[in-house]
Amino acid sequence: MKTVREWIKETDIDKLTDTYFYEYPIEYERYINSEKTVSEIKDAYRKRFYEFIEQLKSIEPKTLSDDERGIFFCHKAYGRDMKNPETVLCIESDILKCGNPQTYSWILTDFDEIMGYYIAETESTIKSINDVLAQIIYEMTFFGYSQEDIEKGRLELEEAAKEADEGKVVSMERAFADLGIEPQPRDEEDTEMLGKIYSMENEYNQYWLRKEVEKVREQLNKKL
Repeated sequence: MKTVREWIKETDIDKLTDTYFYEYPIEYERYINSEKTVSEIKDAYRKRFYEFIEQLKSIEPKTLSDDERGIFFCHKAYGRDMKNPETVLCIESDILKCGNPQTYSWILTDFDEIMGYYIAETESTIKSINDVLAQIIYEMTFFGYSQEDIEKGRLELEEAAKEADEGKVVSMERAFADLGIEPQPRDEEDTEMLGKIYSMENEYNQYWLRKEVEKVREQLNKKL
């Protein structure tokens, strides 16, 4: 298996950029009062993306143990907003131990750690490699394009968790009541049917996750 950094260094940056902005379109409405043209905004976003890719190529991956190293792979998934297979992250040792390992978010993971994670070479993952890389980059830059942004994001989440522990978080019902907004009446039958839909979606996605985990485990056992 190759690391995320190795894949990024070998991937056609133009194709990856096209995939990224297709999957995660520029929010032009944010610039509605800007004097910049759509073309100028697009060029600025692409330029920043290219710069970030070059930044990732230069990062020295962190050395990781089997209990620390993550492995990215994708699996078939169903959902209202899903256009492509879902990219997930599991820990290498977890995959080797069980058939249904925990999946993790990498939103606040250090960049050098992510660059040292593997991307599994399963058929579905390699077939969708640009989609996989695009999703990895989108989530890892959720709070920004620098390590400093990641540190700031951690502090914000720690503060939010602290406020929740201290009882400073207001429920949605309380907020609506304070604003004088009447809650919409619930349709119990509609709620029940939606629950069944979400349950079946989850069952379907978990089925394909388990099947891909088996393939990743086979690759890891061969590596060992």
